[in-house]
Amino acid sequence: MIMKMKLLVRLSLVLFISIGLFGCNHYEEKDKIVIRGSTSVEPIMEILMDDYLKTVEGEKTQFDIKCEGSGKGREAAENDINGNVIGMSSSAIKKEDESKFSQFDLAKDAVVLIVNKENNLRNLTIEEVYDIYTGKTTKFDGMSENITVVARDSASGTREAFENVIVSSNSEKLAGKMIQTAEQLEKTAAVVAKVNTVKSAIGYVSLCSLDDSVIPLNINGVEATVDNVKNNSYVLYRPFVILTNATLTENNNLSKATINFINYLKSEKAKQIIENNNYISVD
Repeated sequence: MIMKMKLLVRLSLVLFISIGLFGCNHYEEKDKIVIRGSTSVEPIMEILMDDYLKTVEGEKTQFDIKCEGSGKGREAAENDINGNVIGMSSSAIKKEDESKFSQFDLAKDAVVLIVNKENNLRNLTIEEVYDIYTGKTTKFDGMSENITVVARDSASGTREAFENVIVSSNSEKLAGKMIQTAEQLEKTAAVVAKVNTVKSAIGYVSLCSLDDSVIPLNINGVEATVDNVKNNSYVLYRPFVILTNATLTENNNLSKATINFINYLKSEKAKQIIENNNYISVD
């Protein structure tokens, strides 16, 4: 009888410990936030996400980020039904589409024209850029090869912003007039790689995606810098726009996790991180 009692006590103890261990190791499901959109916004967004994951609320959050262009970001935010989707656009939302979104500017960023290191060109006017991208100008000085015009694809917010700022001497926008032989690339990195390897190439990228494998050009004699964007002397820049579904936002139907992260993106801490990474914060 005593042996049976001891056996029961041992079995009970093992069961108690097992339950305790199971409880300690039980997986707690995290709140998911879906982020879609601009490849230009992606680098600073990933930095901000990494910082947010270190916070109390961030520890409860799981991010699903995929960047295929601003058009995909706008589409994802517009079609959100669960209240957990954030879209990213690297160009301003068209007036006719504003009612679809609740939006704010996360930052501003310069767009930089780049050429190959063997090109001696260092400055272009807005009008000269227009002539190159419409095919009116076909060669760089000192080069026998025709200019290889490199652009982003039609889903790109960078392209949309670029085409709306670049104008002719008659103030005609580049939008819809780009030369048909332009090489349209999906990723910023692909643009840099193309210009780096083709002597006669010209392309455009985000200032913060610029590296020393290519040469940045001044526009109208002004260098692309954070300070020159702030003082409005460098004219080729665009906003980084954060989007959520307007109806869900207005009806307070965004998930708590999404609301918390958006509040973080608007915080002074996020602005400091943006500035520290050479982007331009928005007051």
